[in-house]
Amino acid sequence: TFGLLVSMNIQEKVRHDPQNILIFKNFLRAGASIAPKELFSSLSIDISTPDFWLQGINEFDKLLTETENLSKEVSLLV
Repeated sequence: TFGLLVSMNIQEKVRHDPQNILIFKNFLRAGASIAPKELFSSLSIDISTPDFWLQGINEFDKLLTETENLSKEVSLLV
């Protein structure tokens, strides 16, 4: 679940500003050489706040709604 929420948060950041992909690449390069809280801080993600978790859940909810809508459209086509 944590990985999904982190990836949703990162996707949103890159969607809003494609240049954020460079920051994400540096994040990946760091690997386990930095403590998680500090590593995520480099992405402007504070994993200790409820806002971080809510952003990820909201992104997941958007995808779920989109999937439900597409499912309804496919059902109409069959």
